[in-house]
Amino acid sequence: MLKILVEKLKVETKWLNADEADVNKELTAANTSTALMQIIGSETKLVIIDEVSSRSKILIKNWKLLHDTKPDL
Repeated sequence: MLKILVEKLKVETKWLNADEADVNKELTAANTSTALMQIIGSETKLVIIDEVSSRSKILIKNWKLLHDTKPDL
């Protein structure tokens, strides 16, 4: 259902699954906005992270850095 809604928005979207070991490792290690931008890409307007709840403490801090740098994301 979420994919249908996102398709209607017609914006560049990055889908990530935090249960995937490589994605989780990248997201956890990305402790600067520059590193996060390398993961999501400069053209991305919407980021959806599935299964993030179990990693939320680490990611909240990291994603706040990104929001401070790119508030329109």
